[in-house]
Amino acid sequence: MCNCTSDFLVKHVRILGQRRPDDLYNQLIERDLEVPAEAMRILNEKIDNTREAVTHRAGITLQARVEEFDHQYPNTVMFMDLATLQQFCASLNPLQRHKRDFDCNVRIPWIVTWTGTNSYEVVQNAAGFAASTNNEGFCNHYRQPLTDGQSNTSTWKPKGL
Repeated sequence: MCNCTSDFLVKHVRILGQRRPDDLYNQLIERDLEVPAEAMRILNEKIDNTREAVTHRAGITLQARVEEFDHQYPNTVMFMDLATLQQFCASLNPLQRHKRDFDCNVRIPWIVTWTGTNSYEVVQNAAGFAASTNNEGFCNHYRQPLTDGQSNTSTWKPKGL
């Protein structure tokens, strides 16, 4: 279905736009994980395709990871629609069963990386992302965004810091 761990999806992928309880994203994360109903409600909330909406949602994701898992910075979330998720999954099909680094060359509408408490980087229209696989050949680790001439990267820090 998709050579990607459910943990990777929950940590690093959010779906833009209207959601359905039985959509591909939910099918993929629920194949390996028992996600509490409240967490599923949050994961399925509509996310608008705007810079403000994706940076806000990336911040919520970061807060949850810090509170639940004592996660450290950086924290990256990729925002895509369901069609992009399908392309992403199709690009992972040829991965072999061993640990390796690879580039996923599927255009991602938004990649937001919180680099500290008060700073983040936003890549709009990323060319893809660099990742790693586990020993089974499943994508399980985000490494960095891939950019090209069509990508727009910006950073934010409050004045005075």
